[in-house]
Amino acid sequence: MKYHMSRTKSTIKDRQREKMLSQSKEQLVDTVFQLQDEVKQYEETLLQKTEEFEKLSKKYEELQKGITPVVLQSRKLSWVGRIVYALTTIDRPMQSSEIVDFIEKYDKTAFKNATDKSKYLSSFLGNAQKFERIRQYKLKGIRGHFYALPQWFDEDGNLKREYKEKEPIV
Repeated sequence: MKYHMSRTKSTIKDRQREKMLSQSKEQLVDTVFQLQDEVKQYEETLLQKTEEFEKLSKKYEELQKGITPVVLQSRKLSWVGRIVYALTTIDRPMQSSEIVDFIEKYDKTAFKNATDKSKYLSSFLGNAQKFERIRQYKLKGIRGHFYALPQWFDEDGNLKREYKEKEPIV
């Protein structure tokens, strides 16, 4: 069937070629002008679509920046709850510094009394592990530990593939 379609296309081109050769010079010039007008219309359409795409992509970026998880209750959440909330919202394994950044971004007063934020958070990370709300694991070649939710691990204790793909590349 492919062969048949290519024969049809070549037959159409042959007919167009014969038609153009049978035209006078004025008709050929008119045809060229018509084709130029069509090209201009296509260029204008392409330009409009490109502008629309740029506007939509800017709007998308603004919306993405504006998407913030609702952490209005974060002051009501316990520290373990905040850690679990951060992991759930970001939906990937995180290091303590990333958890600190997340919590601090949405609750400016969370670390107001802390001199070293990671050390301040570490005791709460320990509590979260103790109560089996999170799990800690180590990646070879990366300094520090990663924290993940228990349901992100399989029966053997290995991180599931979908979350393994979200880990940083060493």
